[in-house]
Amino acid sequence: MPQTHLDTLRFCWPTTTQLSPQLMLNSDVLFFATQPPPKDVVAAIWPNNSVHFQSYYNPGYQKGAIMALNEAIDNNWFKNYDWVMRINPDVFVRNESFLLQMMLNDDVDGIFVDCYSMCNSSRCTAKKVHTDFFVIRPVVLPKHSFYVRKNAEKTFTGYTRATREGGRDRWLPGTTQRGMCRVTGENSPVIHSHAYAAACVAKFQNSTAGKLARRRLGVPAK
Repeated sequence: MPQTHLDTLRFCWPTTTQLSPQLMLNSDVLFFATQPPPKDVVAAIWPNNSVHFQSYYNPGYQKGAIMALNEAIDNNWFKNYDWVMRINPDVFVRNESFLLQMMLNDDVDGIFVDCYSMCNSSRCTAKKVHTDFFVIRPVVLPKHSFYVRKNAEKTFTGYTRATREGGRDRWLPGTTQRGMCRVTGENSPVIHSHAYAAACVAKFQNSTAGKLARRRLGVPAK
């Protein structure tokens, strides 16, 4: 929970939930971090959602990226859910239509992004599948966690191999990654952009509502 993520949640996510009301406002939320999010942030973004928090130490950049999924698999956290979406605080769903369409398709078990934007049809043999964003049916995840590689993307690529080989994979359209494992693309319905987040935070902070919010929360001006 670095300050950049807290600012993104506080100032950007209210808009994100409005852009994707079915996904964001009708889902249970699980935070996996070293410290819980502030109560005012949770109350402002998810006033009617079930929000939970799991505290774990950070084992490092790569291991930390896959640790939440491994813990969820080993502890059966997803057993009562049809779908799970994994998302970073600075990943934004700008249009939920494609995601909802795929999630209502009985022939689909996972919605993915590859780090090279090469996958646009099912049975894709991606070299690296993103971990900053994915949507998957928990029933197709392995019964027990394991590390394929130390790299998080390659680990998750191994987890999704059977789904992809079975043709039950779908790929986010409009992405423009060229080897960077961060969702980009002007026309992508999902984006992971630090610049996008910073612009969103700055816009809100400079607005009248933002200044009042910062004063009310005791957040110092920058």
